Amino acid sequence: MSAEALKLIIDSLNQEPFNLNTTLIAFDNFSDNRLLQVLSDVICWITGNDNIDVRDESPDATALRLFNSLKLLRFRPPTDIEQLDEWRVGIVEGSKASVYPVLYYIFANVDSLKERAYLAKFLTKVDVPSDIHDIDTVQLQNEHAEAMERFKEAHQQVTELRGDTMMVDDIKTDLRAMEQEKEQLTRRVEKIQRKVVNMPNLDKIIGAAEAHRKELERLENLNVQRQEQRNAVINSELKTQRLEAQLKEIRQQAEGLDPSDLVAQLEEEMKTNHFLLEKQEQEIRSRREMVKELQRISEMPAIEKSEIDQLKKDVDTINQRIIELESERDKREEGQDENFSIYRHQAATVERKRNGVAQQLQEAKNDLDEIQRRLAQRKEEMRSDNGGEDVVTSLQFKNYVNKLRGITIQYKKRRGEMEDIKSENLILNRTCELLTKKYEDLKDKMESMGMVVLENIEVPMRIERPKTAAPKTDDTEELRNMINELNQQLDEKRARIAPLKDRREDVARKLNLTLEEFQTKKRRYDQEKHAMEEHFATLTKQVEDLEARYEHASAQGKMAELAGDTAEAHIAKITDGSINQVIEEIEQLTKKYQQDADAGRRGSAQVNTVDTKKQMLMWRSLEKIFEMKLALAKQDPAKSDYPIGDRRGGRF
Repeated sequence: MSAEALKLIIDSLNQEPFNLNTTLIAFDNFSDNRLLQVLSDVICWITGNDNIDVRDESPDATALRLFNSLKLLRFRPPTDIEQLDEWRVGIVEGSKASVYPVLYYIFANVDSLKERAYLAKFLTKVDVPSDIHDIDTVQLQNEHAEAMERFKEAHQQVTELRGDTMMVDDIKTDLRAMEQEKEQLTRRVEKIQRKVVNMPNLDKIIGAAEAHRKELERLENLNVQRQEQRNAVINSELKTQRLEAQLKEIRQQAEGLDPSDLVAQLEEEMKTNHFLLEKQEQEIRSRREMVKELQRISEMPAIEKSEIDQLKKDVDTINQRIIELESERDKREEGQDENFSIYRHQAATVERKRNGVAQQLQEAKNDLDEIQRRLAQRKEEMRSDNGGEDVVTSLQFKNYVNKLRGITIQYKKRRGEMEDIKSENLILNRTCELLTKKYEDLKDKMESMGMVVLENIEVPMRIERPKTAAPKTDDTEELRNMINELNQQLDEKRARIAPLKDRREDVARKLNLTLEEFQTKKRRYDQEKHAMEEHFATLTKQVEDLEARYEHASAQGKMAELAGDTAEAHIAKITDGSINQVIEEIEQLTKKYQQDADAGRRGSAQVNTVDTKKQMLMWRSLEKIFEMKLALAKQDPAKSDYPIGDRRGGRF
């Protein structure tokens, strides 16, 4: 089942009066019993009955109730016997494959099915068993039929009144809409009149507008006529094609037509019609006898029960007599040849089959006549609706569409080929332009270099095949001598070409050897070049490292010299007695070095990591040196164990 059908079922079940609030997945997971209960509730809602719990009634009662309701609602089950049995079993068991189509049929035709269920309550005939038929029951059945006819008439009148009421409401709505539109048009006309009241040449403008409107109407009529002419041309083409096809079929039939076969076919048809005529005459006689018998029975007075019993006894007596006669006939035929009885049975069987086939043939002919009559009537109606033109059948239209599709495919193919050719032409034109431009640039360059460019070079477009001249003589000896001379010339040229071929082979061999040697040397050169580049890169890196180490050692040496000079100056000052001044200078230098070290730390993110570490080590070494100097400066020189000269040489 399609997704739209399932969506319709779920939307209907989620509305009043069911309110299941389900989804597609939840509805698909319903159990069979719940699905059967949903089907029962939906049918009860359509028929206007109270809901019935399927668990409280037997499966047979549920199946009978559902099947009767579906028959009342004119649901069409599968026509195949096996599929019909499966569908019935699925309805009883609550299978999805059987329940979903029923729910979709009900929810797709709710209004019509409700009306049908309402009418069925009053228009359903009551089946009375034949055992209890009497005058009273017949009279009640007649009254019931009359009541149903009156109900039909009343319901039809009510339906017409409802339609008239709805029509009146529609007319009122249309009148109100027309009045509103009239007011709008009146306001628009007044507005336009106010605009054009002072306009010059108003009469000419109105006349031109009227002429323009008439021309537009005329153009529209011409378009309609052109479309009608197109439709007429299409219909004429289709009719011509149909007639040509019929003519072709008739000609083909006429080519293979055999008069003897046609006569045999006509004779067979005449025999069949003669047999059907005889059969119809027999049926007419039997029907007339039946009518006479029924008239006689209808004119008879009412039969009592005793008379019915007597008639039953007479029927039983006649049946017994028939059985006795058949047994006597069988006894008489026992002494005769058994083949006659076999032939008699076969003849009876053939006659019975013949009558059955004749009956089927007659029914088929009647159906065919009815279908042809309805087809002719339908064609006439469609022809009258179409303005007296022939109507194209579905088969003719299908053939026309197939032919048009083939033409369309061929047209698209040709159009694609044309597009390819056009694109290729554009590419070639662009290529020619580029080549021309390149040729002009090359020509200018060659002229600037002092070269001469030949504009026109006679190049043959194709190699013409040399024409063999006709022999000047017919003498065999002369021709033989000419052939010998040509062979000698050919041998001489071959002898002349042979050394050139050998020389060419030697040159080609030397060229191959040279190329191989060149490739070998080139590979060796590439390998050595690669090795040299790697060695050069390694040496470059080593040189850079050595330069960095040299710069670092030079910096350390300079700093050591600076520190020594500073220490000697401080010792001289200490010797002179300016200890406090030395201490202040050392503290200032220490503070400066500390600030420089902090600045170095803050800028370490922007400087190379290796250089920063080296610089930090150098500053820390200086810091330790100055701390030791401060400690020595604070000591009393008189208390020292070493003389001044030894202290300067050993400590510092």
